[in-house]
Amino acid sequence: MQKEEKRKIGQIEYTLTYKKIKHLNLRVKKDASVVVSLPLKVPKKYADKFVTQKKEWIQKAQQQMRERQQAQKDEILPSKEQAMHIFEQAEQTVWSQIGQKLNNRKPKMLIKDMNTRWGVCYPQKYAISLSRKLALKPIQAVEYVILHEYVHFFYPNHQKQFWQAVEEYMPDWKKRRSLLR
Repeated sequence: MQKEEKRKIGQIEYTLTYKKIKHLNLRVKKDASVVVSLPLKVPKKYADKFVTQKKEWIQKAQQQMRERQQAQKDEILPSKEQAMHIFEQAEQTVWSQIGQKLNNRKPKMLIKDMNTRWGVCYPQKYAISLSRKLALKPIQAVEYVILHEYVHFFYPNHQKQFWQAVEEYMPDWKKRRSLLR
């Protein structure tokens, strides 16, 4: 059972949610809204007090989220055709290394507008999806994401063998992955 209510402490508005948890949780979401989760039997005044104590941190986090949202709005994404051209170039490099392991049968490559992932592997459909935003990253990062998704055809999870295979095909994968941040 979850109870939710809107509250305001000074200038900070937040949503208070009662949950089956042990500790109070405070989150500033991507839309800069504030959510406080409180254990079921804890009085509201504890949430209010906590929000008051964390006022400066909350305001700073909200400002960062608003700036990030604005930067994303201002970012000019390539068209899907432009992104596909970039991805196909990157794929050539990866394919020369891993194509034989995939029986020289290229998976279908799709482009989607994704906000939380760079790529997704669909083994059942023998396809991968890549975020259009990935086309804005350096080619080395794009190659890493494509390889990462291709390796998922052999290892669906990020277990030890998965990372060993990534390392085998791309020894500098950690450096490339860091370009995505």
